[in-house]
Amino acid sequence: MDESIREAAEKDLPEVVSLLNKYYECSYEFAPYTEESLRQFIREKNAFVLVAEGRQGISGIIAYFSHPRGTRIELLAVDAEKAQKDTADLLVREVELSTNADMIFTSVDAAGQEIDAWKRRGYTQENVWCHMIAPLKAVAPIPPSRCSAILRSLRKDEEAEMVEMANRSFGFQRLSLGCTKRWKEEHPGFSEEWIHVAEVGGKIVSIIVSLPDEEYNESFGSRRGYLGPAATLPGFTGMGLATALTRRAMNFLIEKGMDSVNLYTSETNNASIKLLQRSGFKMVSRWIEMSKHFHKTDG
Repeated sequence: MDESIREAAEKDLPEVVSLLNKYYECSYEFAPYTEESLRQFIREKNAFVLVAEGRQGISGIIAYFSHPRGTRIELLAVDAEKAQKDTADLLVREVELSTNADMIFTSVDAAGQEIDAWKRRGYTQENVWCHMIAPLKAVAPIPPSRCSAILRSLRKDEEAEMVEMANRSFGFQRLSLGCTKRWKEEHPGFSEEWIHVAEVGGKIVSIIVSLPDEEYNESFGSRRGYLGPAATLPGFTGMGLATALTRRAMNFLIEKGMDSVNLYTSETNNASIKLLQRSGFKMVSRWIEMSKHFHKTDG
């Protein structure tokens, strides 16, 4: 075999960035990488980057990081002119051998051609995520909920309650303490007022986080916002809280100068999709989550 797999080094960044931009240039909403944006991704996600290298230089790259659900493969790209037939398979296999997680997963554009390759590697479809976008034109009335809820922004001393409530709603650790600090570091101007909550009986029972879509806005010169994560305690679903908070968050983003907003939701979450469609969202793309399960932590 003419190729070897190794950890990427700082000196590799120009070649890696060039490979990524060439490979993904026609992908949906792809924002070209720079050396600094790739460094930022690695820092923020504490990501590992491996490269395949042959006689002609770097022929492939894979980037992955630890996620509450397992190990997530974020990037996988090969140079068609330099790579061998199984270069991508070798990179994926190296991640499978390197991680101690019980599951490895990735997201694949449903309109792309990579699904069969992931199936051949033993990955199965876990979920389908819908990317939805709505225009933001004018502040609109907030629909009433079917319970006596107070809608407001999160207070500075309520992060622990928000994290506990969100994780109970998701059924796994979706948020962790320090998330608001991280959002403030990633998004200048962000504060607790961007986090919208519904309070019932003195307790937070539903949340939705609004953010500026920094990467998209910088790459495409836009003013788009992002919604998520969002969660509602099981005992309070179906009461209109999510609809009310969504509208509150959309109004908030309008006041912050945003002219559109986007989010992701599961294709199987019919209630969420219908709610969002009533709020003006339209589906623009679908992403298939592929996963492979292991038993590395048993015993």
